[in-house]
Amino acid sequence: MELKLKILKQSSKSGFTVVESIIGLLIAAMILGLTVTMISGIRQNRIQEKAFFDEYERCFRKAQNSSLLMHRKTQITVEDGHLKFIDYGDEARNFTLNVPETIHLANSKTIYITDAGFVSPQTIQWLNQDGNVKYKQKIQLGWGGFVVEKEE
Repeated sequence: MELKLKILKQSSKSGFTVVESIIGLLIAAMILGLTVTMISGIRQNRIQEKAFFDEYERCFRKAQNSSLLMHRKTQITVEDGHLKFIDYGDEARNFTLNVPETIHLANSKTIYITDAGFVSPQTIQWLNQDGNVKYKQKIQLGWGGFVVEKEE
C-alpha cells in the first residue's frame, strides 16, 4: 500500500503528460506544414512570373525582328490577362500570350512597333493582386527590347 502511495505522490510533480506532448507536437507540425506550403506557393508564383517575362521578351524580340525584316507594323495589346501580338499585313502571324493570374496592369496598354522595328520609350507598371507595383517594364531607345525591374 505504501508503494502505491509513493507512486501517486510522484505523479503530482509538475510536467507534461504524454498526451499534452503529442498535442504540442501536432500543433508545431501543423504550423510548420502550413509555412512550407505557403513558401512553396510563393516560389511557384515567382517561377510562373519569370517564365512569363522570359517568353514575353522572346516574343517581343521576334515581333520586333519580324517588323524590321517584313517592313510591317506590329501592335502589342495588353488586356483581360492576355498579350495580343497583331501583325499588320499577315493575320496568320497573330498570337496571344497569357499573363499569370498573380500580376496585371492598372489599365489596358498598347505598344506599337514600327515597320523599322522602332518602339517608343515607355515604362509599363505591372501590379500584384493587391494593386501594388511589382514590376516595372522599361522600353528605351537603343536597347532593342525591354528590361524588367522587380520592385521590393
